[in-house]
Amino acid sequence: MKNRAPFGVARCFSCVVVLVWLLLTCACLRRPLETPIPRDSWPPPSDEDLARLVVLLPGYIDDETLFRTHGFPVIAAGQSEMTRGWQWVALDAHVGYYQAGQMPGRVQSEVLAEFPDVPVTVVGASFGGFGALFLARHVPERVDEVVLLAPYLGRRALLKRLIDEGPAGYQPKNRREAELVANWRFLLEAARQGRPKVTILVGERDRLLPAIELLRSRAPSIKVETAPGGHKWRVWRAMFADYLSRRAEESGVAP
Repeated sequence: MKNRAPFGVARCFSCVVVLVWLLLTCACLRRPLETPIPRDSWPPPSDEDLARLVVLLPGYIDDETLFRTHGFPVIAAGQSEMTRGWQWVALDAHVGYYQAGQMPGRVQSEVLAEFPDVPVTVVGASFGGFGALFLARHVPERVDEVVLLAPYLGRRALLKRLIDEGPAGYQPKNRREAELVANWRFLLEAARQGRPKVTILVGERDRLLPAIELLRSRAPSIKVETAPGGHKWRVWRAMFADYLSRRAEESGVAP
């Protein structure tokens, strides 16, 4: 009996983890489609001229509040000179909007139209990385920068087939695959043209890193940065802070 107890505890714990994941997934799928899409934005409105719009898209079971919870407004404030005139808008653009065919139209009409004639940076975390690419390829005239935090690019098996068969000739099996393949093609084209600028930030133990490494093997000009850690918000927060700091240094702007 002593030898079986640890196995039984481990099996029970695994069942609990799976159950929690299923409950969270079901809750995500049942989330309503609201009008307008819920948002969290900063800084408060001012008379200062707008220089850049930053759209932030959360992960599969996350919402717009997670960016504030994990200190992204504080990170932006820490680079106040560079981010002067930047408007940050985090959206609860969950998977339901994609399934209903409302993306990216809703973001265009509710957010981009509100801030016309300024360049756009799209930041996407995990599934939000899929959304960031989805948005960028539909409004290439507005988006000049994409920052992907451990993005979901598709299952590694799919990406290997894309490499073996070539993205131009691969025939997607369903709508989901079609969008993933379109994102992949968009990334390869961005690597060739240098627009939009694409940066991927990912933890060294992130479960999505193998797929990202496959992309890097085909598009070495896309900047991929790694740091210790897994698929966690604390990893993305630290890496994004470092990214903004380096961006400020490259542009010659002091914090």
